[in-house]
Amino acid sequence: MALTMKNSRSTSPKKYFLIFAFVIFLCLSLGVIWLYLASKKSPFSSLSRENFVLVTSDKAVVVFSLQGKEGLIVSLPEKNLVKVTRGFGDYELGKVYFLGELESKGGLLIKETVQENFSIPVFGYFFDQKPLDYSLLNSKKFFYSIFWRAFKGDIKTDLNRLDLLLLCRQAIFLNQVQVVKDNLSSLEDSLFKDKKLRDEAFSLAVFNSTTHFGLAQQAAQLLIQSGARVVRVADTEEKRSDCLIITDPGSFKTYTFFWLRTVFGCQVKESATKDKRAEFSLIVGERYWKKLSEKW
Repeated sequence: MALTMKNSRSTSPKKYFLIFAFVIFLCLSLGVIWLYLASKKSPFSSLSRENFVLVTSDKAVVVFSLQGKEGLIVSLPEKNLVKVTRGFGDYELGKVYFLGELESKGGLLIKETVQENFSIPVFGYFFDQKPLDYSLLNSKKFFYSIFWRAFKGDIKTDLNRLDLLLLCRQAIFLNQVQVVKDNLSSLEDSLFKDKKLRDEAFSLAVFNSTTHFGLAQQAAQLLIQSGARVVRVADTEEKRSDCLIITDPGSFKTYTFFWLRTVFGCQVKESATKDKRAEFSLIVGERYWKKLSEKW
């Protein structure tokens, strides 16, 4: 009898340990599954080229980009005058973020201004309270440092921590970094092209559905600089507030469709396009003009 009780007491801790280990394993497995599913919802799990803008306390402005295992860093001349979005007029590029911060919207203003002045789709901003460390510009450490410090909260950004983890992982595997300093206007048009967007080579027509001149040309330039194939730019009689993508449902699973929705945030209409030569029609509306010309 005594022997039986001793065996029972000796096996109980082992059972509890196995149950505890199983619970830990189950929680970890569920956490990994959740992380995987959540990461699929991040645009950075699908975008071929990701472009960001960094502003530092000394008013330096850097556009940096990742595509596959290639990194690109472009240091912009902060003294150059640019046309600031939201109707603010002409300002030095290095002062745009701080201008927007008067209304706590510095990140949004610098993203929009860089995108519209240089025809680069910008997917996030970073503000570093430290001066720009030029010693890191020739290395993948620049990318990893920005993403990791933002993850820790040392750098201000509009990206969430899951996005930052995905970008940190990508930065680790970079094997080539190109650096261009202080002269974006003279760079070749292919510098910020998205390889996947270019390889799909779908034809796009861009239409202006407002009474304001030049909106379709503005959007088309962004598309062209990003690698898209624009076959027509025109006005349309139909007036709209929001932008609209018109395409056949068979195009919904393409990278081009995903890219257009990510960059322009448009509504979608399943229909034949407004131009028979185009597989996608992008119609920009009044909200696009307000972003360029009307204050908050």
